[in-house]
Amino acid sequence: DSPANDECGGAIAQVTGETFLGNTCGANAEEIFVPWSSPETAYGVYFTFNSSNYDTFLFNLTNVSNEGVGFAMLSGNTCDNLGPFVGCYVTGTCAGSVESFLPQLEPNTDYYFLVWTEDQSTCGDFEFTTTGILLGCTDETATNYNMDANQDDGSCDFTGVTAVNDTCGDAIALECNSVTTGSTGGSTAVDAPNGIAGCEAAPGQGVWYSFVGDGNLHTLSTCGSAIDSKINLLSADTVCGQFTCIEAANSSDGNGVCTLFDADDVNITFISDTGVQYYVYVSAQDADNDPTTDDNGTFDLEFTCAPVLEGCTDAGACNYNPDANIEDGSCDIFSCVCPDSTGTPLQFYMDDSFGDGWNGANYVITDLNGDEVAAGNLDDALVSV
Repeated sequence: DSPANDECGGAIAQVTGETFLGNTCGANAEEIFVPWSSPETAYGVYFTFNSSNYDTFLFNLTNVSNEGVGFAMLSGNTCDNLGPFVGCYVTGTCAGSVESFLPQLEPNTDYYFLVWTEDQSTCGDFEFTTTGILLGCTDETATNYNMDANQDDGSCDFTGVTAVNDTCGDAIALECNSVTTGSTGGSTAVDAPNGIAGCEAAPGQGVWYSFVGDGNLHTLSTCGSAIDSKINLLSADTVCGQFTCIEAANSSDGNGVCTLFDADDVNITFISDTGVQYYVYVSAQDADNDPTTDDNGTFDLEFTCAPVLEGCTDAGACNYNPDANIEDGSCDIFSCVCPDSTGTPLQFYMDDSFGDGWNGANYVITDLNGDEVAAGNLDDALVSV
């Protein structure tokens, strides 16, 4: 049977923030032109989302069991005048904010979407989420806090506000395996850890947190925070005494444990020394390139603690230990690959830069004579991280 939303007239209205689990199996070939589909026919299902009073909205299409899945935001606001606008075809996830290509929404207007597969013999499930966005100040400490806003727009006003942990002496104690919501709003640089060798020379306005080392492996991260965050991790010989830099991180250091969509946030992983006093200084990047101000606001500081377990952490290794959290250099990559052969085993790595899968890409290995030795699809790799 065909899905209920196989035709435009049966388009399913998305509810903001709710994930719809759908299926492309049984969908009929599309009559409208779908330029993101390769020469194969697109077999798709339809959705709508009403703009209501939103400033913009986010979309997230994630492939579950199709060989590949396509997403298209269509032009036109009725089934009679739909056409291609923007789209993609992926094996993984296609996601983003429509403000990048549609800066202004028409209020209380239905927008149409098409989700499709190119091959009914490899059809399957997918997840589709649309989330309406109201822009405004989301920091409760700001004077212009907007309780209805669900995405910060950088407009927060902290006039007259003082951060409760602006100084080292007022540092908030972190608890293991918890997330602490904080704000750099109302902070100053009066007690900033300036000039600490190995850390940022002048980290700017910021706020303080502390914990005592217990010998565990720790991760500090600000993934998903409203601000472009940065962290300086320090130890001290006494309470707020002589500081020593442990590590510093800002958004130019790469994603780390944060996702591609949190590339402006940071993380630090380290092993603490038992009984040592540690301090975490969180501050904001100067995203607007104005040297006189930092772009302050809210952040989520996650602090994890786990016993140290050394071992091989490479999932492609013969002696991979899924419980290990510290690489000990013992990984055996090749002994189990060709146990009954005199051939030379090879392993090569692919980097999925955008997190959207391999999009049907293939590999071919040839010998020095140019003869093909092996070939396949990158989606069939034995290990995927």
